[in-house]
Amino acid sequence: MRYFEKFACDIAMRTDFLSDSIALSLKHKEGYVSNFTLLGIFANVLVILAICLDKKMRNTGTNLLLMNLAIADLFYLITFTAIWLPMVYYGSGGWYLPAFLCPFERYISNLLIIVSIFTFMAIAIERFIAIVLPIQAANLCSRKKVTWTIAFIWLFVIVFQLPYYVLYESHDITGIKEASWCGNLYSATFFWSTFKWVEFSLSYALPIILSIGLYTKIYFVLWRKNDFIHGDSQPKTKTNLPSANAAKEKGAKTADEKL
Repeated sequence: MRYFEKFACDIAMRTDFLSDSIALSLKHKEGYVSNFTLLGIFANVLVILAICLDKKMRNTGTNLLLMNLAIADLFYLITFTAIWLPMVYYGSGGWYLPAFLCPFERYISNLLIIVSIFTFMAIAIERFIAIVLPIQAANLCSRKKVTWTIAFIWLFVIVFQLPYYVLYESHDITGIKEASWCGNLYSATFFWSTFKWVEFSLSYALPIILSIGLYTKIYFVLWRKNDFIHGDSQPKTKTNLPSANAAKEKGAKTADEKL
């Protein structure tokens, strides 16, 4: 236990300057941060209301995914605001909320971020199916299946991010300015290192690589379709010219014969 206490103090002292710098930076830019936060909250609320109040919009898989993305972003902005406001008020990067909120905040913040990332990945998959596989799109991207996909995303992430809730705590640390510090005393363990690598692979590397691959395929499919449409119209124009000329020549011959 002494090792963890020493480790926590060492980490806290090393991050003291960084936390204060972040807090002071937020304090100088609190107007910008608050304006962007309010704008983000307002925009996400508009998206949610627009989809919820329109029956036709609720029936498409893309709009359901967009609404899920807006919900996750909205709650993240609310959570983020609850964290940075005390930092700006006190001018320091410590933990000023009740101790029991420390693991809850870390858990909810990471959960909402991962839900947003997985929703972006689901949108990329849905767009790929709709454009590249249009015949199967009605079946694969039905409202019911998209709803189940959204439910699976939330359920998976809720379980996957549990280590944040279990391992993060608020600690009182003497000798530095912060009244308390919200952190993970087990961040140097093998379990946490393994978890972070798995989290990085599943939550960041996989969605980025998959989305880039899918959108690249979509681009080439649309490019080929566009090239086919414009390229197919040219031969028709050229093939029609001889027939038109032949008709004119035939008409001229008929007129000469009559004369």
